Amino acid sequence: MPYWVIDAGVFIVRALDEPLAGTADQCLMWMWQHSYQIAAPTLFRYEITSVLRKAVHQGRIAPDAAPLFQRAIFAHDITYFLDDLLLARAQEIAAALNMPTAYDAQYVAVGERLGAPVWTADRKFAAAAASYGVRWLGDFTPDAFPV
Repeated sequence: MPYWVIDAGVFIVRALDEPLAGTADQCLMWMWQHSYQIAAPTLFRYEITSVLRKAVHQGRIAPDAAPLFQRAIFAHDITYFLDDLLLARAQEIAAALNMPTAYDAQYVAVGERLGAPVWTADRKFAAAAASYGVRWLGDFTPDAFPV
């Protein structure tokens, strides 16, 4: 089964109904209809938890909404990756892209390992890491991917 790496931001824009929520829905629905599997570093789970907590703290969502969103996101069939080689590769990628942290580079390392595209809702990251197969969610159109 082929993979697509989907970063936490794609699920967050859906959950919080932010700009690109409709595009995130289209992207994920297309992917599932064509039998792609979601892959992500284990970091994904921590990012979802943290961002939802921040949304509560900022008053963007009600406190009782965060656990509901979290359970809904974690209910998706996602294959998680975490090992020392992946983390070492993330460090190398982050250094090559002159990134201040290696969080996003973990998604790139997973994509590289699987030969899969990486989809992100972060336009700046997508532009910086395009040479590593990172794609911006805003560029997704179902007709751009032949079946």
